[in-house]
Amino acid sequence: MVLGVEAVSVVLNVAAGVCLLFFWYGYAFLLPFEKLGDGIWHLAADQRWTPINLVGVTGTVFASTGLIAVSWTTDLNTGSLIGVLLAVVGLNLLGGNLAWESLIWPVLASEQRELLRFEGPLYRNGTLVAYFAVAGVLFAGGYVTLAVSLGDITPTWIAVGLGTGATLFALGPLLGRLQVVIRSIGITSLAVSQAALALV
Repeated sequence: MVLGVEAVSVVLNVAAGVCLLFFWYGYAFLLPFEKLGDGIWHLAADQRWTPINLVGVTGTVFASTGLIAVSWTTDLNTGSLIGVLLAVVGLNLLGGNLAWESLIWPVLASEQRELLRFEGPLYRNGTLVAYFAVAGVLFAGGYVTLAVSLGDITPTWIAVGLGTGATLFALGPLLGRLQVVIRSIGITSLAVSQAALALV
């Protein structure tokens, strides 16, 4: 049986929501955050680090292709298409970040853990910080642009969930110890709303 484009869109967006939820809640509650201390090497040394982050990579792939599928099956206006484009770029940058953290951070945690200290050379590197900032702005900005532009196309709660969820998840790292709570709310809102987007 060959699935139609609409069915593929539903599968991609629901899979994106499921993967993003598994990624974040695995990251937040299965990794030893009580050992976080002065660096992320405690988390990266955990054997669950790589599979959890790779689920996140998979989620960003499903989310970006899911948004493209929605744009293919829905009569979106120009603002919504711009939002999709920005969000897809942001998702790809986020996925790239998760990919290298999945594979390289455990090696550093074992061999050069001082590099993964928050006051160390990686987290104080201007280029890397700029990468994170650009990825966050495009990710959140794209979803907010999409949400604002959806207008009468989708129920209001979906638009609000997309924009608010992406923004909270992107801003979470700036909120210190509150980030687990804030990002949990954000990713849940985004995941549910993106899955619903393909179903309406």
